[in-house]
Amino acid sequence: MSKNPFLNNPNEYSDVLKDTIDAFGLKNNHYIKKSKFLKEKENLFFNEWSALCFSSDLSSVGYVKALKFLGLPLIVVKDKTKKIRVFQNTCRHRGMILFEKSRKLKSSLIVCPYHSWSYSLNGKLLKTPHVGGANKNHDEGIDCKNLSLFEIKCHEWLGIVFINVNKNKDRFDKVHFSLINRWREFNQKLYFSKDDS
Repeated sequence: MSKNPFLNNPNEYSDVLKDTIDAFGLKNNHYIKKSKFLKEKENLFFNEWSALCFSSDLSSVGYVKALKFLGLPLIVVKDKTKKIRVFQNTCRHRGMILFEKSRKLKSSLIVCPYHSWSYSLNGKLLKTPHVGGANKNHDEGIDCKNLSLFEIKCHEWLGIVFINVNKNKDRFDKVHFSLINRWREFNQKLYFSKDDS
């Protein structure tokens, strides 16, 4: 069992951890101190599985949803196999933001607006225009295999996309086995008759 990082100073949380009838909420500094926010962001949201968006937000293959997760720019895409993937919304070349807004792609390429480095929907770097000079699209110092988009560990469950930013947790279905098992009877496809639509 992992150690709770918030209990390094138990006195700080003693009022919160009492029985419900005697407990008080967190002190005001937990809501306004940047250091508290950064600690919570890292330990509660980046280190754990966190809900990011609904899978229904991705209407079709090649649709890109751009969003920020606690300041981290991300894109969520549905690749050609209809698998949902989450990447950092930054090009590997100069760190340029790839998408300011969500949109449907005209092709199946994620293209950086700065130098047109192009990635597949599964994040693989495919094209590096003029990287070696004018009309030279390859360079010995550039290994495309090692320059894929930074992928964020994700899992889709009951129409929600969950992420584990720091990639330090086991698979979602292993970590949340008891929860998934408890909700198994609700995880069914819905069927409607033509009259219901």
